[in-house]
Amino acid sequence: MRTELIAQFYESPEYLARLRAKMTLLKEMEKDPYIRAEKILNTYSVDPIRFIEDFCFIKFTEFGGMPKPFLLFPYQKEIILKLQEYEQSGLDIDFLVDKPRGMGLTWLMSAYFTWRFLFTPNHTSFILSRTETEVDDGTNVPDSTIFGKVRWQLRIIPKWLLPEGFQPKQARGTTTDMTLRLLNPEIGSGIIGSSTNSNAGRSRRYALTFIDECFAIDKFQEVYRALTSVSRLKVFVSTTVESKVAKDFRDMCAERGTYHSLTWKDHPFKDQIWFEDLQKRAEQLDDPDLMREAQVDYTVNPKSQYYPQISQAKCELVTYDRTRPLYVSLDIGGKQDLTVLGWWQFDGLNFKLLEAYENTNKPAEWYGPFMNPEASQINPDWYSPAQQKFLQTFVKPMKKPVAYFGELDHTIKRMPTNTSTADVLYKTAGVKIQYNQYAIQHPPRHHATSNLLPKIIFNSNSDGAMKVYDAIASSKYAGMQRGSTENLKPIHGNDGSADRRAMVENFCVSVGRIFRNQRDENMSEDTRNFARGIIARLRV
Repeated sequence: MRTELIAQFYESPEYLARLRAKMTLLKEMEKDPYIRAEKILNTYSVDPIRFIEDFCFIKFTEFGGMPKPFLLFPYQKEIILKLQEYEQSGLDIDFLVDKPRGMGLTWLMSAYFTWRFLFTPNHTSFILSRTETEVDDGTNVPDSTIFGKVRWQLRIIPKWLLPEGFQPKQARGTTTDMTLRLLNPEIGSGIIGSSTNSNAGRSRRYALTFIDECFAIDKFQEVYRALTSVSRLKVFVSTTVESKVAKDFRDMCAERGTYHSLTWKDHPFKDQIWFEDLQKRAEQLDDPDLMREAQVDYTVNPKSQYYPQISQAKCELVTYDRTRPLYVSLDIGGKQDLTVLGWWQFDGLNFKLLEAYENTNKPAEWYGPFMNPEASQINPDWYSPAQQKFLQTFVKPMKKPVAYFGELDHTIKRMPTNTSTADVLYKTAGVKIQYNQYAIQHPPRHHATSNLLPKIIFNSNSDGAMKVYDAIASSKYAGMQRGSTENLKPIHGNDGSADRRAMVENFCVSVGRIFRNQRDENMSEDTRNFARGIIARLRV
């Protein structure tokens, strides 16, 4: 946002006139309980826009965090009206709002929840985000969580608007205000919070479910399926990400007519000067993706995309075929990086990624039962119920993989034990790691993966496989200027995408072994020619 535009708005004669009218009305309601009762009954209890503009506030970091009256812009009013319309319809609706950063949607939703909490009997809002602390940190500080914003609004509004019997949370929670739970004892309404997980909200039904930054949550597809019966209206708000799952969800909502997209031009505090300044910074920092602050886009800038061939890969439902060999590729991470496992099959035409599993900060032997269904668990207490379920329902029914594809680093012996990751896995689980010694550097890995991607099918029914797809799709060159060797390498970020990408690359550079192993497969002549070419190039 441009500070000058914010200042102009709050110093304008129009704003000052609205502020004076608001103060006059508040004074009348303070003095006369009959006027107050009439306004609450006939206006504020049925009109969230009037309630928000007359009683709610917002904070701008540009003004040192000073509260300002929450006067809604046209795009914010439109969203409020859609929320009301969808809630009153009684239909099952998934409402997606995607946006650039800094559009004030979290403030808007928290004000709407405050209105429902105060005036709608038996209405319970269910709020979800990646972690519980992102939903509610237990304070009334509005800077980081939705519950903090709601508590802050409740602290600012006149006391006569608060429900009788409501006790705000202090150092400790109360029966009406505790962590992740606000209750209105007068009309039975409430606000409940939770982290996004496969069991979120299953204990009851809600009037409305809100998923904040929905495309940033882990296992979006699994969480979405779990929310099917939680409430009729589910509101998804997010800045856009480079994700096929996100794009497919957007397309689904658009087809149903429940998709609403915002652009920077919708916000009065952003203008062409602001936009051009953002463009200049993006160019100076050699970071075209900085423009996501202004644009709604689900794809990587093609100039920086490391694997544009991902557009030729397929995402379809695939299942395990017991009549065909199974392969596992892996990237073993250290204490900080992810360990990623992928299960693959080749049907003579396509390479299918059936599933992918990831975890972090686990010893190598912990992964043995995941890679070999015949291996026993060294310590069953190591595995959570969810991990045990994955082992029993996915891994155990499979035959032992015929090959495991890793990389050179997995075979390097390290002190003080003078053993390698490969040594540990072979000793504890019978897993023998292979790697392509001619494909250690980035160029051959990039060549093999680029050529194989058009022949890969990612299992669309697997959150793990789709996260791998997104990791490949979002891979970028280290720099836009390709004049140096370093800039020709992919970026190794801290979000796990590089580890997911490496798992796929370890498979692709070893694919010659699969062609040799399945030489009797009924392959087309084009596939056989492809196999000969890649075997010759990779020398496997």
